[in-house]
Amino acid sequence: MFSKLTRNGKIYAFFPFLIPEDNPHDRVVVDKDKIFDPSKQTGWDRVKALFSKHQDTTFHPKLVSVVHTSIASFVIGGIIGGIKSSRTTFIQFIENNEATKFESQFHAKRLLSDKMFTSFGSGGLKLGIRVSFFCTSLMLSYVLISTYKNKDAIWYYSAGGAYAGAIYKFPLGPKGMISGGVFGGFFGTLYGAFHYLSLLALKWSEEQYQQSIYQKKVEREETINQVQKRLLMKQVREDFEQQMLRK
Repeated sequence: MFSKLTRNGKIYAFFPFLIPEDNPHDRVVVDKDKIFDPSKQTGWDRVKALFSKHQDTTFHPKLVSVVHTSIASFVIGGIIGGIKSSRTTFIQFIENNEATKFESQFHAKRLLSDKMFTSFGSGGLKLGIRVSFFCTSLMLSYVLISTYKNKDAIWYYSAGGAYAGAIYKFPLGPKGMISGGVFGGFFGTLYGAFHYLSLLALKWSEEQYQQSIYQKKVEREETINQVQKRLLMKQVREDFEQQMLRK
């Protein structure tokens, strides 16, 4: 009788404390066989699989690394750009207002801080977007090439960097694209060599590295879901107790 009542879930609306603390159906299960299919596929099939939705409705492990690179590069570029822009604003403010008389020292400092804050935001946003665009294009190109070829190589980073640099300098015309491609290819080669040596020192393969990043993302999402569930259960329990006290 009790199992029939709990099967449809309606009884939990009146007695939330009966909800099991750990429901196995709420867990995010990572099936490596679903993510990395060992069967032989064509290059385009592997590329299409990158953008397919998995059982846990999350990104493919390789795309997770691209997203992390995009966010990290935006933050780092934003901080560098903001510092450079605010420093330039500070110097210009001092040079342009040497003979300016302000109402008070507090007013001058307030005006300077406002200008530096605005400059930090605008400069950080501009450089953050540029750096993020370049790094995201590089990593996405590498992921597409390595997935299509079904293997990893340093020159894939070189090709991705050359493509990213050429696209970045596209508004400057053919000469700008060539110079951007050369610089991007050189930067991609350096990054690829550093990444390869890092994995070699850790005795990891590229697949293990991607899977570790993906696993951390899954664990983080599972922790967030568990916390949200407990907070919701606590709120429902408190509301239920208040309704019972009113009666």
